[in-house]
Amino acid sequence: MSVGQRLNREGLSAYLAGKTPEAAGQITAQLQIYADRSLPVSLIGMLNAAASFGFHIALSLLIYRKLNELNPQKRWLLIAMLLHLCNNLFPWLASLTGSAMLTELTGLAASIGVIAVVYRLIGSTVLPDRTA
Repeated sequence: MSVGQRLNREGLSAYLAGKTPEAAGQITAQLQIYADRSLPVSLIGMLNAAASFGFHIALSLLIYRKLNELNPQKRWLLIAMLLHLCNNLFPWLASLTGSAMLTELTGLAASIGVIAVVYRLIGSTVLPDRTA
């Protein structure tokens, strides 16, 4: 998004200033790929970005909740790291197909899946029960 904002503000020539012709060609080709995305892919990408935001909040809540229990276990850090790896790995593997729609849908599904797993692990309350 910051690239798009800078392009709108300064224009393409200012963005490519100082780049070698090869680098400018690569940048222009990549920008053309972004510009050629269809509306459904862009909308799924927007949902993917929102789900990714929720995914990071869910992992933060998992760590907060589990490390603030009476007997915190550090395995929850490893679990959070593995969930984060899955959230990055599956869309990356889907990107190898060359399909932007599949990549965005995989990212969306991975984020929603991790949110569901975290909800299942910590429940609907954020603060741990310290009455036990």
